[in-house]
Amino acid sequence: GWIFAVATTIVPASLLAFAYCRIAVRFSIGRPWILASCGVLAFVAMLPFQSITVSDLPGKSLWTIGLGLPPSLTQCVQLLIPLAVGLWFIRSSGKRVLENERLSKAA
Repeated sequence: GWIFAVATTIVPASLLAFAYCRIAVRFSIGRPWILASCGVLAFVAMLPFQSITVSDLPGKSLWTIGLGLPPSLTQCVQLLIPLAVGLWFIRSSGKRVLENERLSKAA
């Protein structure tokens, strides 16, 4: 479970959240929009789940892929990572985001 979740959901969602944050700061989009985009991305990243059951009998192994609620522990991690990226980005580039917000409001 975890290896597939990291490779197929957590890493791509984290990279996409980072890209959204970079674009938002570059084009002077405010903090609420950064949080909104990371929030939507986090919700979508939370939904997928996978389970693998390996059997010694030929043809009896099972790989299940789907979207599911209520979330499992893996899905909660899939939710929290993109949110953490967005919050980290806002915190680390906070002054730059605030300056961009002030400049865009003044224009």
